[in-house]
Amino acid sequence: MVKSTPLQDDLLSRLGTFRPSDRERFKQAFQSPNEERDAHRAVERFVEGWEDGRWVESYSIERIGKWLAVNAPEKMIKDLSKWTNSRQTLARSALKKGFLTGRHLSNDERLLIS
Repeated sequence: MVKSTPLQDDLLSRLGTFRPSDRERFKQAFQSPNEERDAHRAVERFVEGWEDGRWVESYSIERIGKWLAVNAPEKMIKDLSKWTNSRQTLARSALKKGFLTGRHLSNDERLLIS
C-alpha cells in the first residue's frame, strides 16, 4: 500500500466539494510533476472510496472526469483511463464517461468548465 502525502489528502478532500477554489488548487498541482502524481492518486482514492460504498455518486464522479478531461495533462488522463479499465465498477465507469464527455466538448463548452 502506498502511503499518502499531506497534499494528496488535501486534494482528496477537495474532490468531495470540487468548488472553483478546489479546481484552482488542482490546476496548480498540474504544474509540478510531484504534485501531479499526488493529484492523480487523489482521484484514484476518491473513486476507490465510492467503490466500497452501498451506492455511487455517479454524477459527481462523472463531473470530475469531465473537468479533468479539459484541464488535466494528457498523460494523466491516459493513465487514469487505463486505471479505470483495470477493474469494472460503477465508479470507474462514471469517471471514464466523464473523460469521454469532456474530450468531445466544443471549444466554447470547454471554456465554461475550465
